[in-house]
Amino acid sequence: MENKVDKVQLSNEQVVEVCDEIEHQWLYLVMTRAVFNNKHFPHDLDYISPGFYERYEILFKIEILTPGSRNFKLAANGLKSWHNKNYVIRLNGILEKHRIMYSGRLAYKSELMELIYCLRPEMGAHGSGRKPNDSEGRRKLKKATRLINKLFPQPGGKEYDVKTVGDYWLPIDGVLEPMTRQAIQFIRSLIIK
Repeated sequence: MENKVDKVQLSNEQVVEVCDEIEHQWLYLVMTRAVFNNKHFPHDLDYISPGFYERYEILFKIEILTPGSRNFKLAANGLKSWHNKNYVIRLNGILEKHRIMYSGRLAYKSELMELIYCLRPEMGAHGSGRKPNDSEGRRKLKKATRLINKLFPQPGGKEYDVKTVGDYWLPIDGVLEPMTRQAIQFIRSLIIK
């Protein structure tokens, strides 16, 4: 006998609480990525945060003083994906509160909740975020890429190539920002009417 999964309904206070926490985590990501962004870091020795971050009133002027040190090179190599992974883990944790993620995936059949659920173990908590070597890992990467293409259409209809995608590449403007906005919209749709 299959267990029935109830649709979650949240009070106004619960919606505000969960959405506020997502907004806080989003701003933490925006601030750290404004410093360690894909456009300049770690290649340029001095730079200003790209224009995307100006929308959030978070800009930095950066000067890298130790680009040749062993520790800098080791840390810089994985830092950008670390920020994304940390965000995915935290977003997933917030959505587990009040069983939002569970109900979203199983009762509401939300593809967004399915994507975030998939990203946490594969890209966030238990994975490197790089291209998996095993067939099961590649299947999950392709599934996530298909969902990303469907949920977050890119300008000009450009899609990430499911056959050649190499890792869980999550651009802040093209994937993470719309993922955050859609998560907040989904949560607001759960309010008790």
